[in-house]
Amino acid sequence: MCATILLILLTLLGVMNLSGENATMIDTVNDVCRVLSAETVTIDDVVAVTGHSPTSSGIHSTSVQPNNNSFSRIVIETQSDVPSSVTLTLADDYTLGSLQDAFGDYQTVPRVRPSDSARVAFSVDTGDAFTCTIFANFDPLTEVSDDTHIDSLLIRRD
Repeated sequence: MCATILLILLTLLGVMNLSGENATMIDTVNDVCRVLSAETVTIDDVVAVTGHSPTSSGIHSTSVQPNNNSFSRIVIETQSDVPSSVTLTLADDYTLGSLQDAFGDYQTVPRVRPSDSARVAFSVDTGDAFTCTIFANFDPLTEVSDDTHIDSLLIRRD
C-alpha cells in the first residue's frame, strides 16, 4: 500500500508518469524527453517508458511494440549504443494545437525538397544534462495550422 501511495504522489508531482495503456500521447512524449535528456541513457531506459520488449533490432535502430494505444510504431535510433532519437508514429488523431498547448511555441522547419513532409520543431529543456527537440511531421501537402493532423513525432536528444 505504501508503494502505491508513493507511486501516486510521484505521478502527481510530475516526477514519474505511468506510461502505458492509460497514459496520454503527451505523457509519453514528456517521458521520452525526460529519459533522453538524462546524462546517461540506455535503450532499456527508453523501452521502459515507450513499450514492451524490442521487436527487432538493426545496427543503429531498435523497433519497440508500443505500450500506449496512441502509437502504431516506435523506433529508437542510436549512435555508439546511446539512444539519439525516438520516432513515434501516431495511431490516433492528434493536432499541432495539442502539442502547442503542451510544449509552447514551435518553429517551422524549412523543407529541402517539395516532397518532404511539413515539419515543425519544439525545443524542450528539462533542466537535465541534455535537452530534446520534438519534430512534428505532417503530410507534404498539408498547410500547417493548429488543426493540422500529426503523422509522426521524432524526439531528438540534443
